[in-house]
Amino acid sequence: MQADSEVKANSLENKRDILPESAKKLLDYDTVLQYIGGFGPFQFRICILIWLAAMYCAAGVMSFSFTGAVLEHRCLLPECESAETNDSRSIWTDAINESSYPLPLKAGKTYRCLKYTNLSLVEGFCTSRGDNKDGVKCNEWVYDDSVLKISIVSEFNLVCEKAWIEPVLASAYMIGMVFGSISFGAIADKIGRLKTFIIVVAIAAIAQTAAAFSVNPEMFFVLRFFAGASIIGLYQILNVLGTEFVGSEFRLKFGFIQNIFFAIGSCSLGIVAIFVKDWRTLQLIYGAPGFLLLSYWWLLPESCRWLINQGRLEEAKKIVEMACRVNKKTVPQHLLCTSLDGTGALDYDAVDKNEAKSGVSSKTATTGSMLEVLKNRILRKRTFLMFFVWFSVSMSFYGLSMVLTDLSDNYILNYELAMLVEIPSHITSIFLVGILGRRTMMFGSTLVGGIGCLAAGFVPSGRDTVLFHNTIYYNLAYGNFKASPEEVFAAARMAGIHDSVISWPKGYDTEVGERGLKLSGGEKQRVSIARAILKSSPILIFDEATSSLDSITENTIMDALKVATSGRTSICIAHRLSTVVDADEILVLDKGHLAEKGNHRELLSRPDSVYRKLWNAQHQAALSS
Repeated sequence: MQADSEVKANSLENKRDILPESAKKLLDYDTVLQYIGGFGPFQFRICILIWLAAMYCAAGVMSFSFTGAVLEHRCLLPECESAETNDSRSIWTDAINESSYPLPLKAGKTYRCLKYTNLSLVEGFCTSRGDNKDGVKCNEWVYDDSVLKISIVSEFNLVCEKAWIEPVLASAYMIGMVFGSISFGAIADKIGRLKTFIIVVAIAAIAQTAAAFSVNPEMFFVLRFFAGASIIGLYQILNVLGTEFVGSEFRLKFGFIQNIFFAIGSCSLGIVAIFVKDWRTLQLIYGAPGFLLLSYWWLLPESCRWLINQGRLEEAKKIVEMACRVNKKTVPQHLLCTSLDGTGALDYDAVDKNEAKSGVSSKTATTGSMLEVLKNRILRKRTFLMFFVWFSVSMSFYGLSMVLTDLSDNYILNYELAMLVEIPSHITSIFLVGILGRRTMMFGSTLVGGIGCLAAGFVPSGRDTVLFHNTIYYNLAYGNFKASPEEVFAAARMAGIHDSVISWPKGYDTEVGERGLKLSGGEKQRVSIARAILKSSPILIFDEATSSLDSITENTIMDALKVATSGRTSICIAHRLSTVVDADEILVLDKGHLAEKGNHRELLSRPDSVYRKLWNAQHQAALSS
């Protein structure tokens, strides 16, 4: 008898673990929704709470754009300044500019990591009296505080040889997302949506807030990992909760609106950063509101669908009755039957009879596990396709989000525009999906996005000369394809590149490589100058046109440009003052403002002229070296 009781008890436990279809249909939530409404006041209240929580998720995902901002920086020159006295909002001062540092190499802005030795102030300008032309590594920096007073990068000096740490900190969040995506979905299926929601909110709030008190990058890395794991879990649970409460006709709209609130939350970060300039305070503002979400334990109901699937029909019935009161609807009583014996608890003997009639057995019912999905050939193929799409989209989205702040000089404006562009895309998608369908929409959007990302790779950055994977002749003639070979050769001579080209084995038929890979920085600039000569435009703009040239080549090209620009308006932007000696009028800018103007002789004749100080300092540096 005892054995029989144990067998029966085990049988009942198994039936509770896998609720048979005959029992699940006792409280059919989809049918109930037809009576209480797919999106009434009850669902609206739940969705508002979910959408507000989605804004908190955005704070976690995008916060590193500000807390981990790589501020413009340069080596501190202790011979000419001190870290305590440099309180400028710009990294440059009256005494220090790019000329105080070694000339740029192919790697770019050397002033960020290298400095001269034996520096001193000469007529108010910091210059080197040594013979070290390449410079030495520095261990102190000056940071531009126009965006933030201090970020985690500037506090821990994660620049130059430590620059690799910054992307590692950014990736910590993504590693956490992988872990959270796998873990918290399964946990939510096991213990319920609401309990899992509270767990991930608690982890996110603690990790995000504690990150503001990080004493080193290692601590920040660990906390970022937990933040990434919990916030992706939170976002998934929010999406599942919403779609399980609303009717099928509103699920698509719910998802897009949740994404809109995510974008709004992302935009709010930039607004906060306008007023708060310290990364620790920003991290607190972004993380601490998570503790308020713990109140959702009393504000949000558990998912009816999950309760029904777990056999907790009485709890599901109470939530349906609450929805009826709020939506002012009624549901036929027979749809609210929660048991086969009318007592509120399942009569498992009656369940056995229903199974026998329907042919559905709880012993053979599937659990809907990932293993079941992988066993099915069609589902397996579609699952891996969706994995690939999500991988590609996530890599593109987060990758672009991290670098879009570099589009222009206004860091916060770049960030806000990058986030705001999502809102019209989500709104448009709500209607396009209904017209085109999910499959066409997904294919079309990924195709357009992919083409856009590929095309962006061909957009030149900064002052780089656009060069094509073709011959040097083709790249020179790009300035004017109607020009004859003799005109191209003449322009090359004037730009000082002709002699170099004819010394190459293939001469003008030499391939320059992808984006001019085989050309030096100086040769690229000479190609650009030759094009300008061929173009023969009435107005020519030279932006640091000789910055990568040695002094002898610069003088040769400047003599040629005098002839080429005769009768035309030329505008030269330069730090090397030798480039503008023959200009009719020189405008001297200091900290973004017009400091003085005049020609070379006039400006040198003024004792307190900024131009004169720069001229003397540059020539003193040249004589010293």
